[in-house]
Amino acid sequence: MTYRFSADISSKEYMSWLSKQPNYNITQTPMWANVKCNWKSTLCLLYADDIPVAGALLLIRKFAPGLKMIYSPRGFIIDYSDEEAVKRFTEGVVAYAKKIGACMIRIDPEIVLSTYHDNTVLIEQGGKYQMSVIQNLGFKHMGFDKDFHTYTQPRYNAEISLTDPSGDPLSDESLAKSFDKKIRKFIGRYADTRGIFFEYDIGENAVKNFCNISQHTEERQHIVLRNEAYFKRINDAFGSDNVYFLQKSILLNLLLFLKSKYLPESAKPQIWQKMIWKRLKGLDLNAVI
Repeated sequence: MTYRFSADISSKEYMSWLSKQPNYNITQTPMWANVKCNWKSTLCLLYADDIPVAGALLLIRKFAPGLKMIYSPRGFIIDYSDEEAVKRFTEGVVAYAKKIGACMIRIDPEIVLSTYHDNTVLIEQGGKYQMSVIQNLGFKHMGFDKDFHTYTQPRYNAEISLTDPSGDPLSDESLAKSFDKKIRKFIGRYADTRGIFFEYDIGENAVKNFCNISQHTEERQHIVLRNEAYFKRINDAFGSDNVYFLQKSILLNLLLFLKSKYLPESAKPQIWQKMIWKRLKGLDLNAVI
């Protein structure tokens, strides 16, 4: 089998291959390169007998005079069980790094080492083997720290399959059963009785609403999140594929629930009114927040 590595692939050719892969992260798309506007980038593919078998978005950044690094977020897109393909693709990326003067290549591939569901941990032997393949090529594993700030991308990912093993969409009932028991109790009646409902939106107005919520989160949690300019770039890059889901509450329904749930029938109306009115004074009780 003859392998050939190519960089500077066109977005059209790259997406034609990437869209056919069983799973990939949006951070490996050409659109993501537009979001990371402070990085340069290139798209690359590995061909086996002129058929593409692996690829990656490589982000390039100068971090010191004369020094550059390459970062492939959630890359590479490759079958890590195929030792020869992984070796050839890595060699191609290393050669490209030397060509542009990069001294570091960083990846955080989506290799599953274990899964956790219903208080049960399952070790993925296939994942352990795939890790050994890339480590044997010189990649250094950063360990298993749980600190969120240790890694560029989070180690843990929550995933729920929307289809059954045959690829058919799951029903709402089957989908709900796939959630952990602790999560299932928050679906359905829990939300209805509290006046909670969900909507989705797209476009600049959705970005603005989402960023307003993020600002409140920053103030409450004393943290710093992405700014509005960042989410605008995402919106520009992905267009109508960028969807925001928002939880909203009907205040009157929520207040009636709190009254019935947490105050005895004998309690005077003035008690719960004063308790809640301190927070909601001046708001329209028929409003949606």
